[in-house]
Amino acid sequence: MTVEDRHANPRQLAVIRSYDDLHSAVRERSAEIGMTRADLDARAGLADGHAGKLLGKRQTKRLGNVTLGLVMGALRVALVMVEDSDVATPPVEHIDASHNMRATSERGSRWRFPKGPDFARIMAARRARKQTPEQRSAAARKAALARWHLEGRKHRVF
Repeated sequence: MTVEDRHANPRQLAVIRSYDDLHSAVRERSAEIGMTRADLDARAGLADGHAGKLLGKRQTKRLGNVTLGLVMGALRVALVMVEDSDVATPPVEHIDASHNMRATSERGSRWRFPKGPDFARIMAARRARKQTPEQRSAAARKAALARWHLEGRKHRVF
């Protein structure tokens, strides 16, 4: 079989219709060619142990826009998109874009305050409201000592 024949008629390894199918196909290909997770890390240029996190039964990492290409190159495979006439096309429902934007902004990934100095200020104010004046004074004294590295000295701050 020549190189041209292999490119014209590649061997089908899997049919992938979901991320789980892709995950299984990559695991099976790795096992088929006898590549260990450590070998895959080395060939793909991944950090030690990363392939195990990507391909383990309980994934702690997912194949993404960087790792997918690296892993596929190391396994010598490619994705080819073809028309799938076996899948029934679900009916397309009209989606109200303004409703989706509202739902995303109200309950989406940024439903909490973003972390940062403003968030810290808000949380400090909430904590202070729950404390007595003596507790607030003790916390301020402790912070001043830590700021000036005086924790071992017997200096009076205020």
